[in-house]
Amino acid sequence: MASGDFLELVVQAYQAGLECTINDLRKLPDFSDLGAISACTQITEALLEKGLELNPPVSEGELDQTRVVSRIKTTERFVQALHDAIQSEEGQEVEFKESLYLKKRVFGNEKVPRENWVSDDLVFECIKTICAFLNSDGGTLLVGVSDDREICGINCELDYIPGREKSFDTWELFFSACLEKYIYDYRSCIGHISRRLVCQDGATVCVVIVRPRTQGITVCRRPTQMNDEIVYVRNGNGSAEIKARAIEALIRCRVE
Repeated sequence: MASGDFLELVVQAYQAGLECTINDLRKLPDFSDLGAISACTQITEALLEKGLELNPPVSEGELDQTRVVSRIKTTERFVQALHDAIQSEEGQEVEFKESLYLKKRVFGNEKVPRENWVSDDLVFECIKTICAFLNSDGGTLLVGVSDDREICGINCELDYIPGREKSFDTWELFFSACLEKYIYDYRSCIGHISRRLVCQDGATVCVVIVRPRTQGITVCRRPTQMNDEIVYVRNGNGSAEIKARAIEALIRCRVE
């Protein structure tokens, strides 16, 4: 971010989707004479006055971690995103996933070993979608909604998520761990991804809102071949892997 008036800069950053770090903001005249803690406090207060926030929050991560300026995310915003997506259908900026980890088609079938009721490939499909949104126009991913827009929720898969405690908190921690595992340099794009669990008709849906990246591209790792790095973009109602020449064009588009 260039030097100048703080509020003017963050509003411009929000509108343009620019990235910054706490250290960038501390160089501005408003904060250059302050210690780290005081600067962080005043940065947070100044953002709140404009209805903006940094994602990840000022209280999380390192001072040199990349952050994105965005509107304050209220529960109502995620409820509205859920409603809007359900009212539409899967497309360039909307994707439904019935579950994160549980294979609903064989779940409860005693003829199938219980360890086969879950799949890392399902998790990867969710993360692949997020990566494609990041590299395209952004979008909304609903986890807990079937392809025919039925709200089935993630409630039934809590017992199968790794971890001692079978709770929504554990589910979210598992999702976060998978994002970090499968997205190369996840810290550089974490500010573009926000999510919240929303209860609808007795079922809990994870609403993931993704802002597109304007700087750099997002690379994904396959679960079976972690050294195999792929770039996905949205292609209608799906995510498509792109090859070297298209990747070069995507990078050029981000730089120009």
